[in-house]
Amino acid sequence: MIGSAVRSILLANSQIVAEVGQQIFPVLARQEAKLPYLTYRRYTRDPAQSKEGVGSYTEQGVEVSVYSDDYDEAEQLGDLVFNTIMSYTGGTLHGIDVVGGSTTQYIGGEDFWSEELEAFRYIQEFIVDYKISE
Repeated sequence: MIGSAVRSILLANSQIVAEVGQQIFPVLARQEAKLPYLTYRRYTRDPAQSKEGVGSYTEQGVEVSVYSDDYDEAEQLGDLVFNTIMSYTGGTLHGIDVVGGSTTQYIGGEDFWSEELEAFRYIQEFIVDYKISE
């Protein structure tokens, strides 16, 4: 569910859509995908902690990768991804309440050349808070 929510957040940015269209895939791109495109995946999940203990929200690690055969394009798309996720203010998407705002954390990123795909890959990691809508 959080993966679909992140995809929706990214698709709401017209600049991202202008670059990749609907090519935002969970985990791996489809074989017929054309560069550039994005992938996303979830990793590590923990209940959000507060002074009162475990809260009703979950902290979910999300990785978003940009793939492009042009380094500058990969960097530009990476900046769009970063700004889009970090500026999301929250809402209900795909049956979950995504907090957004100041609770979203940027963990880090790196870029490298993928010999196998013959493309630059720019990976960014975020922590996003959410809870299942009631």
